Amino acid sequence: DNKDFKIKLRGQCVKFNYNTGKDPAIRTKFEDTKDRGVVLLFANGVLEIVFSTIDRWPEKQKKYKEGLEKDENFKKLMKERSGKLLRFQPEEWMPFSHHILSVLKKVFVDQ
Repeated sequence: DNKDFKIKLRGQCVKFNYNTGKDPAIRTKFEDTKDRGVVLLFANGVLEIVFSTIDRWPEKQKKYKEGLEKDENFKKLMKERSGKLLRFQPEEWMPFSHHILSVLKKVFVDQ
């Protein structure tokens, strides 16, 4: 569920903070990406996956995208979105929560 995902995500990040404003979200920071977030979890359960924020690290950016696309069903879901920000409703991303966490861990934690 959403709470379990949040707990596991917190365990992987070096920094885990909340932005405020119209759409409050948990912002994640990983080692070696400075202040660049790669995933946001909004208060309403929406998950946003971002690749453009880590353009200074093209090898990580590529590994992140390719890792997420290894699950064919998640890849199809990603292709349905356009633009730099991939936003998913809870019912869309939650079936892939373990996959998303494993990719984050492999690319940004284990290195």
